[in-house]
Amino acid sequence: MSSSRQESNDIGDIEHLLEALETAIEQLDSTQLGGIYSENAVALFAGAGPRVRGRSEIIQTWNRHLSRWSRIELARRDTVIRIRGEVAWGTFLWGGSGWAGEQKYRVEAERWSIVCVRESGEWKFEQTHTSLPYMDWESLRTDA
Repeated sequence: MSSSRQESNDIGDIEHLLEALETAIEQLDSTQLGGIYSENAVALFAGAGPRVRGRSEIIQTWNRHLSRWSRIELARRDTVIRIRGEVAWGTFLWGGSGWAGEQKYRVEAERWSIVCVRESGEWKFEQTHTSLPYMDWESLRTDA
């Protein structure tokens, strides 16, 4: 297979990885995330304190986060992916909404960066990082 064709296939695989992340979050299912993070992954969650190390700890953090939410809807945009051998990195923006209790919140342009590695022929998240373009969470409340 030519290198450009392989890169195209790899980009498609990473797109599927990003779609799996989005689906798991929208379905509030942290267990689905276990198959898309590498064993020794590191995650930096916006506003959640220090980095989280290891797949198990990342899934536990997602579980705590998702347990507070319902009716999440996400829309990813401006995705950029680059690949060099067995390592890929990318950035994208997420917008969306969700409910925490009886209150609806809307986020625009949440910034993500990712690093992926190929493990046994499959791309996995090795590092994820999120940052939010605002300081006041309450400013994201919407009139339901």
